[in-house]
Amino acid sequence: MVKSVRVLIVGGGISGLTLANLLIQSNKDVKFHVTLFESRPSCDSNKQSIGGGIGIWPPSQAVLKNIPNYQNFIEQFGYIMPSPSYRDVEGKILARANEDFGNRFPVQCLNRDDLINMLSAGLKNRDDVEIVTSQKIRGYERDKDQIVINADGTKYEGDLLIACDGIHSKIRNCLMSELELPPVLETDLGYTYFRANTQLPADTQHKWWSAAFETWGNGTSKQYGNHEIRFGYVPLKPPNAFWFIAVKTQKDHKYLSPINGVQVVNEDTKEFLKELIKDWKPICTDSGEVVVDYEELINSTDKILRTDIAKIQGVEQFPWTSRDNRVVLMGDAAHATAPNIAQGAGLCIEDAACLASKLNRVDYLEGLSEYEQERKPRAKTVQNVADLIASVGQVQNPILKMIRNGVMRTASSFFPSLQRSIFEYFVSFSLGGSTKSKYWQAPRLSITDDASSSLFGSVFPQLDQLDNPVKEFKTSSIGGSGTGVVTVEKPSSFAKILGTFAGFPRDMKQQPFYAQVTNLSKNVQRWSRVFGYNTPQQKTYSTTHSTYRGFNQQMYLSEGMGGFLDKAFRFIYQIKLQSDKSLKYESQGITFFDSFQVPLPTFLLPKSEWIETPIKEGWKFDGKVSFPMIGTLLHYYGQFQIDKKDAVTNKRIIIAGGSGMIGKEVCLEFIKKGYDVYCLSRSAQTQLNIEGVKVRLINEDWSDLIDKNTIILNLSGSNPGANRWTPSVKSDIAESRIRVIDTIIQNIERAQEKPLKYLQASAAGFYGDAGDTILTEDSDSVVGVDPGTKFRVDVCKEIEERANKANCNVVNLRIGHVLSNEGGLLPYYRFAGFFCAGRFGSGNQFVPFVHVKDVAKAIEFIAKSDTLNDGAINITAPQPSSNSEMLRELRLIKWAPGIPMPESVLKLLIGESSVVLTDSERVQPKRLLESGFQFDYNTISESLHGLQ
Repeated sequence: MVKSVRVLIVGGGISGLTLANLLIQSNKDVKFHVTLFESRPSCDSNKQSIGGGIGIWPPSQAVLKNIPNYQNFIEQFGYIMPSPSYRDVEGKILARANEDFGNRFPVQCLNRDDLINMLSAGLKNRDDVEIVTSQKIRGYERDKDQIVINADGTKYEGDLLIACDGIHSKIRNCLMSELELPPVLETDLGYTYFRANTQLPADTQHKWWSAAFETWGNGTSKQYGNHEIRFGYVPLKPPNAFWFIAVKTQKDHKYLSPINGVQVVNEDTKEFLKELIKDWKPICTDSGEVVVDYEELINSTDKILRTDIAKIQGVEQFPWTSRDNRVVLMGDAAHATAPNIAQGAGLCIEDAACLASKLNRVDYLEGLSEYEQERKPRAKTVQNVADLIASVGQVQNPILKMIRNGVMRTASSFFPSLQRSIFEYFVSFSLGGSTKSKYWQAPRLSITDDASSSLFGSVFPQLDQLDNPVKEFKTSSIGGSGTGVVTVEKPSSFAKILGTFAGFPRDMKQQPFYAQVTNLSKNVQRWSRVFGYNTPQQKTYSTTHSTYRGFNQQMYLSEGMGGFLDKAFRFIYQIKLQSDKSLKYESQGITFFDSFQVPLPTFLLPKSEWIETPIKEGWKFDGKVSFPMIGTLLHYYGQFQIDKKDAVTNKRIIIAGGSGMIGKEVCLEFIKKGYDVYCLSRSAQTQLNIEGVKVRLINEDWSDLIDKNTIILNLSGSNPGANRWTPSVKSDIAESRIRVIDTIIQNIERAQEKPLKYLQASAAGFYGDAGDTILTEDSDSVVGVDPGTKFRVDVCKEIEERANKANCNVVNLRIGHVLSNEGGLLPYYRFAGFFCAGRFGSGNQFVPFVHVKDVAKAIEFIAKSDTLNDGAINITAPQPSSNSEMLRELRLIKWAPGIPMPESVLKLLIGESSVVLTDSERVQPKRLLESGFQFDYNTISESLHGLQ
């Protein structure tokens, strides 16, 4: 099941080393062997860093936590950045963050070389990593499906080449040449950075580690005139600090003429920098204590580096991958950006996480197109914000500068709360934040406990305080379910009327309760709560959970109101941990499409709150929904027990037709059981809205997915329905199924290993029109004289005969009429019931129905069974219903006799397809029952109530 992949990484900087660490740690579906090429004699560094201060923001921290020893490393070398601000040359505040900025955006400040050393240490003494140093790689060659790197006469072959060789990437332009595109060159931005790490004096009286800031202002030199500069300062782990000066380059200037590469400046240049800021006032705390004296800081600095700033322009306009996805650009090779918002290193780390997550699938090349699609907008945002800071901070026009300072000072002085909120909003925006999150969310990497990256973890960070079963359920990547008991009370007549309109469950006491959580995407869950589970009182109340980021950067749990209003009006909740470890959910308002909070005072809005008190393997719950001046509308309480997960390992299912009515339920069932789920589709744009399901094109070669632990399931084909069967419709019904079967067989033949089983959807229509004869898998078809019946039987037989040609175990699934709110025949029956239809034809014919959830459950049961490996298997409810019984259950007035619908009228209306409604098939699921399968919905009454 685990595939071995050789990866060549060119570049031993932050991006290359991070990716290598993540790849060798993440080996669920793929085992990676990494060869890393570095131009320096060694990846790590024993020298003292000169100007390598970097900031690691929360998204990058979430990624690095997946690397062993990160926690020890950050405790030793990291320093949380104090609340940042922008200043003028007088030391006055232009803009600042809130004092508790670090609670929402904790930034770890450290030396770049220390991070490099930690990442490098994670690759040493491993059989799956080879590091080739002192090699400047200038290109690559191809040998069939292999990428070849030539280093000092030695050829290194790999399945993938990842270019992490920086802004001057040679691999990037080799790729552009291969794609017949012009080279992508760096764009000079017209300013330079002087930067340094300074060891501060031990006997200092200044508060060096109490502030981080950037000063915008004019620096003056007697000989060289005025220069608009930005001076940035960030404290590192004591006794160190990092600072920089950004200033425009000038042609033929002694100190500011453009340069190539990185230079250590001389003493004359150092004196020039001191002269520029000699008239600037020190930065002080609010109480007047000196934080930074500029001249003293530069005097304390031993060495200063200079780098002219450039970036890769138009990152969205050139490809980051080769046509076959075997060559990939990453980090600065793809999107080098100006260092104005301290996110260059962070972007590289995010790239590594995104790429590692896309590669960790057996068809790793397919995931790479998603990598480019996801990362380009993020990189473009960072570049735009970084350029904006440089433009605003280094503005030359004195009038514009005066307006800038005036507006910013006014906002800071007279509207401090608004100004700080705007400040943090832009920080969030630059970090990839949205209305759903404060910043870019790292993907699940299946390396360490990544519960914090779940939807619940993003709104409730105190996960370590929860009992393990509760924590695992709330943060599971595959959803979950459970059962319990519930009492529902609506205390007033008005509450009952409004509750009916809102779709609330009816009043009940100590009734069965069932809940299922489905991850529709990384940031959206569907909670389906079934009140009165499997009883005539059953009522399903489904809502979606998501996240909402308030303007104050507070993260809230967002829950829809259910029904057709679910997306439009949503409660937002704050979750508080109580002293007894219970969780209190209290609504803080209502949003409109999670775009903005409804601007009404709390006393005019409905309120929702509930408490979950932990018990063994679950919790007790007590919730209320109330309305101002009316009181409680709904009170529900009870307890919930989490179902134990019976997850499989190293199993894969490939589903053709996974986006259909049955397919979606099957996908959910197999995801819940821990399968690696692939959906075959005719379109690459297919969206199933189920987290964890991967999509492949059915008409392409997907045999690489097949091995001895793979199940193939074919549910595809045009829906015959109760529509008129014209010759073209009949042809499409047959051909749409046969075509896919042939494609599946071809891929099985191409695969290196044969699949465990091939499950082919047939239909109970195989049995024809058999009256009241009990039909098992051994029964023959009864065709009769009706051409519609003959067509149904012939199609089913051809499907099964074609499928049986596959060179593996084949199981034909004879599925009955599937009852679902999403489609099938039920809408036709409901329509007839609405008009009080009493029977179709005689009404005595048996309808082989089955609830859609039982179909999914049965298919999963067959997939894992050691005995159900071939032949036909009936998937129908064990107690078939007559046509008249089904219509009686669906009629609005059940005691009325009902209006008959003669068979002749049906034929007149819908032609041959009327046999779908009039053929009698009293089907028994003999093999399933004998194998121990238990249906959740045995009768027509249970099945129909189970859809409410």
